[in-house]
Amino acid sequence: MTLDPKVQRIVEWRESFATLPDAHFFELIRMYLGEVKTPYNKQKLIEELGSFIRKDENKKNLVLLLDDTDLEIISAVKYIPKVTQEKLASFFTGVFSYALLYEHVLNLEERLILYRRADKTTGAVLVDVNPLLEETLEPYVSINRLLPQTVFSQKNDATPFMINPQFIASFFSFALAHPDMCKDDGTFKKRTLGELNDVYSNGDEDESMQKRLQLLVNALCALGIFHETEQGISVDMVRLTSFATLPELVQYVYLCVASTGHLSRNTMLLNAQLLRNTLASVPPDGFTKNVLLRLGFLLREKSGVPTEETGRFAAMVAASSAFADKNSAAGDSGLFECFVDSCISFGILYDAGRNEADQTVYAVSPLFAEQNEAVGGENKVLSIDAAFTVTIMPGLSLAQLIPLVIFMDSVKYDTAAVFEINRKAVLRSFDLSCTPTQIFSLLQKYSQYDIPQNLSMCIDDWYNSYASVSLYKGYVLKVTNDDGGLPAEKNPLIAPFIKQILAPGVFLLTISNDDEAKLLVQKSGLDAIGTIKTAQTEGEIASLPDIAVNESLAVVARRQETKKQKMDGSDLIVALKKELDELKISAEQKEGLEDRIDRKIILNEVQLRGTSVRLEKLEANGMDYNGKLHVIDSAMVNKCMIELECEGSDAVLVGTPVLLTKKNDNAIVRVCLEPDHSVRDISVGAATRIKKLRGTILK
Repeated sequence: MTLDPKVQRIVEWRESFATLPDAHFFELIRMYLGEVKTPYNKQKLIEELGSFIRKDENKKNLVLLLDDTDLEIISAVKYIPKVTQEKLASFFTGVFSYALLYEHVLNLEERLILYRRADKTTGAVLVDVNPLLEETLEPYVSINRLLPQTVFSQKNDATPFMINPQFIASFFSFALAHPDMCKDDGTFKKRTLGELNDVYSNGDEDESMQKRLQLLVNALCALGIFHETEQGISVDMVRLTSFATLPELVQYVYLCVASTGHLSRNTMLLNAQLLRNTLASVPPDGFTKNVLLRLGFLLREKSGVPTEETGRFAAMVAASSAFADKNSAAGDSGLFECFVDSCISFGILYDAGRNEADQTVYAVSPLFAEQNEAVGGENKVLSIDAAFTVTIMPGLSLAQLIPLVIFMDSVKYDTAAVFEINRKAVLRSFDLSCTPTQIFSLLQKYSQYDIPQNLSMCIDDWYNSYASVSLYKGYVLKVTNDDGGLPAEKNPLIAPFIKQILAPGVFLLTISNDDEAKLLVQKSGLDAIGTIKTAQTEGEIASLPDIAVNESLAVVARRQETKKQKMDGSDLIVALKKELDELKISAEQKEGLEDRIDRKIILNEVQLRGTSVRLEKLEANGMDYNGKLHVIDSAMVNKCMIELECEGSDAVLVGTPVLLTKKNDNAIVRVCLEPDHSVRDISVGAATRIKKLRGTILK
């Protein structure tokens, strides 16, 4: 029989509670139900605890005692699929230290709001919301607690630069004219930076523009559109043409992802989809960078995009300084943070202002949101002056601009991009199989006026000069048809491999190796093969797919989900402490119960039982050497974690003590640290503070 999902979750909670170590199990039972009488039955005790949680008064008080931090962590547990302690630590990196997060989560588990359960498929220990409290907490838990709405203290009205087809096309023109623009490490040469500055700035050095262009080079190399040759960077026109046919929004997403380095194709596609979904989920007012990283984290977990890759990708992530601080925000986010940084550099995300905490808020550029899927038509955006200077206004897609700019040199990029048609640029286009007829056709197609006659004459002269001498390298087939047989160019086996007819009966073939050449001759029925000169062929490429938004957190639509009233349990805490003061119990018992009130474990006066308190030394400081040893011994016996602070360091370490080696004048504790599980030996005498963390819930 299949159980109702909620009933199944309640069964899982009971099973999880029953499997707690006895010491911690009975500690929790005593805190809520009082002293346990023997003989006892664990299942009966768990049922009584469930009844305690279900009482309306207790649920009401539990909600009153929730603060914003509690609700933020509970929301994370709810909205991160199959959340583990490690995922929570990653999500809250930069917000909570691991030690502080550990204590917050442990406190929520002591308050019976969260619990641990083992995933039956993977065996991973998952954190979940107590199913007995799901309906009670539902009005107060929302994704908007994780992705808070922006409240501006200052707004920027101006929308800055955003990458566009003219920008990309002008850079392609520059790259064709400057194949040696980069050093061996892929960065621009000093001379190139000066030339780029002339084209892309107003005379002053623009570091943001230089960074943007460097990212563009990185992306184009990673996409295989640029590749290195002996002469420098070469543009793969087949890949470029394929890339240019993608919708503009998709082009920019791929550029942002590829700008971080060479990723495997699968990783590239998955992360491009993730970035596309993330941008679609950003509300008009935008988010801070940290919230953007959280958004990406949530979408990644929801969609199952892998966080890492082995092999070359993993080595690249580990070695690349471009990945900044991979622990600076929503964990595992070093790579995604680079995507966000690239979006900012390319202007897809822009500085929309400052929030109340004086943090920069980034919104999706309206230019990005308003981009058409394709720019069509034959817009008359081009003008040519007598000096062969070409001005191109916005209005053409990248696919339309590429055939134009291959026979021009980039002069100045601005709202209107300026190019120059000169002999060197036109000859370069002839090398790319462009013809004068094609050049004239393109210019006429987008120009408001007729092509200047002197320009037409110059291009024709340049072509005649170019065509008068040809240098070929490749497999050449020479066939003499003395027997009157079928001409080679009409032979169905040979014709598909003919790249160019050099002369009657002389053909340049698209063959890449000797074996292919011999096989072609054999199949065609020819008896001989000509001399080898090689003909370069373009290998087939797997085109990048279009990317549609397939997942969004629909942030704006959920703004009304969270209950707006602010919980305030201060009156309840005051009343409980007043009741505690009137109890005739020992000072130690009062101290223990007051600690429970402060930890928000006491929900009603009935729980104020002095007999339920078991006093234990949990923390030792400074010179209390024996106290520190006691705390460590207790943690090892009960399999608890400890929190340590050491001389000369502000870091708070959290981990499980696995070995304590005592010497005459000191002791060394070996600790398995969280979250990376590294092992470290720490001097007990040198530790300024050692604290045993309550319970063993997280292990």
